[in-house]
Amino acid sequence: MFYAHASLEACDEIRDVIETYGRASGQLINVSKISVIFSKNVLEDLKEEVSSLLGVEMVASHEKYLGLPTYVGRKKTATFQYIKDNLAKKLNTWKGKMLSGVGKDILILVIAQALPTYAMSVFQFIKIFCKDLEQMCARF
Repeated sequence: MFYAHASLEACDEIRDVIETYGRASGQLINVSKISVIFSKNVLEDLKEEVSSLLGVEMVASHEKYLGLPTYVGRKKTATFQYIKDNLAKKLNTWKGKMLSGVGKDILILVIAQALPTYAMSVFQFIKIFCKDLEQMCARF
């Protein structure tokens, strides 16, 4: 992920970095997987010029990057709702299985607690969200 001012000079620098990385690593860069987002303060003409110069798609926003939300606003619970949904889906599939109390404990410890770990390593979760996850596991 690169951050830069929306200028033709910055565009040249980014392109140089991408080309240098490709040469150094021996990897081909797939420009169809690259996109660019601009601040609302950037003029439309400049957006189009930078986008075409880099040869990448211009998008309004990225939902996720490496599996994590790229923007966390005021409604943190809504942003991380996908974790609750994933946990609920897993718990529902386990409910139909005949599991002992110990089996359920192991599933919760190993899998259910691992779901939010990656996101929690990057973002500070609010206590209410963590309590919701605990309650979901307790009902299982």
